[in-house]
Amino acid sequence: QHIGIIMDGNGRWATGKGLIRTSGHKAGANTVKNILNTCIKLNIPVLTVYAFSTENWKRPVSEVNFLMNLFSSFLAAQIDELCENNVRIKFIGRIDELPNNLVKEFHRAEDITKNNTGVKFNVAINYGGRDEIITAVKNIAQQVKDGSLLVENVDDKVFEDNLYTRNLPPVDLMIRTS
Repeated sequence: QHIGIIMDGNGRWATGKGLIRTSGHKAGANTVKNILNTCIKLNIPVLTVYAFSTENWKRPVSEVNFLMNLFSSFLAAQIDELCENNVRIKFIGRIDELPNNLVKEFHRAEDITKNNTGVKFNVAINYGGRDEIITAVKNIAQQVKDGSLLVENVDDKVFEDNLYTRNLPPVDLMIRTS
């Protein structure tokens, strides 16, 4: 029902082949397209790719800038095909901390595909697992503080409802490409 892929090792792959690291990132983007097309063919309802972690900000500025531009150009090149294939795209993570132009592009793509009923394609950018848990706990704590949630009513469902992947089935298969 739900496949998760941690996009890891693209730069090392390129370096190992005598290429520059950014060539690996381009190859990784093309691989994501192939994986998404396979999910469409196999009727896999949900695909989540973990494309840029909160730790990736520690990379050289030139590489981070390249990745931000790659996200933008890849999305622009693929949005029509996403629509043709009935794919609904959603970006998860601390999206609002990304460059404003990219945030606008992400929101636009989500809006364009929001009524599509095929594969739900989630792209985790500026995402960290621990960060997601902390964000969920803070949201729940705020709800308790505001009086809209009683502490004794905090359960698995409340926690799940505060995750980025709320309303999605749990990941059945997680692949780390490294």
